[in-house]
Amino acid sequence: ASTHHPIILTTHSESVVRSLELEELYFVSKSQGKTQIKDVRKSGVDKNKIPLDTAWLTNLLGGGLPW
Repeated sequence: ASTHHPIILTTHSESVVRSLELEELYFVSKSQGKTQIKDVRKSGVDKNKIPLDTAWLTNLLGGGLPW
C-alpha cells in the first residue's frame, strides 16, 4: 500500500480500528442519497490519551455508533 496505491477496508472490528492512525480512518455514510465522508483527524481526539476503538464506541469521533 502507498499513497498512490491505497488499500480501502471496511470494518466493524474494534481491533482493526484500534490499530489505525488518525490519518488512516474515515467514516463513510449515506445521507439523503449522497455519500458522506468524514475525516477523523478533524474530531480532535488524541490517540495518545484515548484508544481509537474506545473513541469510536463512545462516539467521540462523531461518526455515529457502529451498531
